[in-house]
Amino acid sequence: MTDRLFSDGALVRMGWVKAKEHIGTYIAALFVSGLAVFVPASILMVIGGGIGQIEFFLFLAFISYLVMGAVMGAGSMRLFLNAIDGKEVSVGILFSEWKRAFPYALVCILYAFVVMVGLCLFIIPGVIWSLKYLFAPMLVLDGGMKPMDAMRASALMTDGLKWDLLGFQQVIGTVVIIGYLVFFVGVVVSIPVAMIAVMGLYRHLSPMKNSPPQSVSPASMV
Repeated sequence: MTDRLFSDGALVRMGWVKAKEHIGTYIAALFVSGLAVFVPASILMVIGGGIGQIEFFLFLAFISYLVMGAVMGAGSMRLFLNAIDGKEVSVGILFSEWKRAFPYALVCILYAFVVMVGLCLFIIPGVIWSLKYLFAPMLVLDGGMKPMDAMRASALMTDGLKWDLLGFQQVIGTVVIIGYLVFFVGVVVSIPVAMIAVMGLYRHLSPMKNSPPQSVSPASMV
């Protein structure tokens, strides 16, 4: 039996320590990201209702929701990566990755589509593919890769680690569930802990820790 490349417990403990260091920032970031996503969309809907153009402004509100959701998603991931890297952790980081928001959204959609198709194929392929391509969004955001290159690179990163990643995923899921059980208030701590642990695992396994991003052969997607 070979040694594992990472420890679930060590990653969660690291997530706990780093989450405590900036817990106020993470709570504020959660609040600000919610406002950034929902307030512009809500304003557009109110305007549309006021001038009798609800259908058109409902469409604009939907576009606003998608765009700001992608910006906040990318910014949140950068926030947690910065915690791992010992860089700036502030609410302003949420808006720092707007240039990468579109490719980030694309790879997230691609990841969700692949997993959904796998789940339709008797569930197990979906579970495997969710682990295989787990790090694709990070590789797009952090490594500047194109979505398909990121999917291939993630496949290489996770090769031979599916069982270990499945165990890690269960541990992280348990951490988040515990947060919900504490009157739902605990999620403001458990989600940062979980996300930092995931980013820590990504950093540990990332091929770009000491090298620039590079394209990967399509054969690795198989």
